[in-house]
Amino acid sequence: MKLTTELWLPATVEHPTADGRTLRLAPGGSVHPSYTFELSVHRPPPVDPDPRDIIEHRAWIADADGTVWTAASRFTSSWLVEQLAAAGFENGRLLAYYDREPSVHAAFTGGLLLDAVQYGSDDRLYRSLLLEGRWIQCIFKYTTLLFDIAAREDDFGRLQLFARLHADCWDCFQSVDDEERTRLSSALVFELDHPSVLITRNTAVEGPAPGEWNDSPLALPVRWERVSDGAPPQACVTVV
Repeated sequence: MKLTTELWLPATVEHPTADGRTLRLAPGGSVHPSYTFELSVHRPPPVDPDPRDIIEHRAWIADADGTVWTAASRFTSSWLVEQLAAAGFENGRLLAYYDREPSVHAAFTGGLLLDAVQYGSDDRLYRSLLLEGRWIQCIFKYTTLLFDIAAREDDFGRLQLFARLHADCWDCFQSVDDEERTRLSSALVFELDHPSVLITRNTAVEGPAPGEWNDSPLALPVRWERVSDGAPPQACVTVV
């Protein structure tokens, strides 16, 4: 499913193109570049006991001449765990039980962008979340989390992405003082970063073992390729 949104930029940014030039994106007062994106998931062969799917963010953007350029970034599902942790600490970012947030149900029932994205870990580390005013805790021991991703427009017409963490895949301590793990009683829903953040999150690399994927601490270069002509031109996107 392809979606279109605006790219909000605080300053001019430049990306390389496959033909050796530069794609320049500039904020233009109240006008912001519009771009289209699509998310897809790739599941590596089952050689790793802790499966981590690869998410691809494919973007298309038209320049001032009406030429359309595309680029893709790839990263592992660890991004979703990072986003879950961020939602637990940032004011204004939704983190709640899914069944208590009917306002987001239409996004998930109207069509998922991604379905059951896997994140596996056996690192035995504890994670804590502040959920509805109470701390809960989880240890990643033989744990595989499953996430769905959906989108909606807010009351101002701005695109928002949300993730839903399946309830039946997560054992947790209902407080930091508990001694016994219990199954999370309901799915969680939380807000994700704006999709434009994903344009440069190009970190997925294979290795060190064959079939194993991890995120590089240094992002890989993102190069834009020309794909077509005849799109509505955007003056704030130029190629030099």
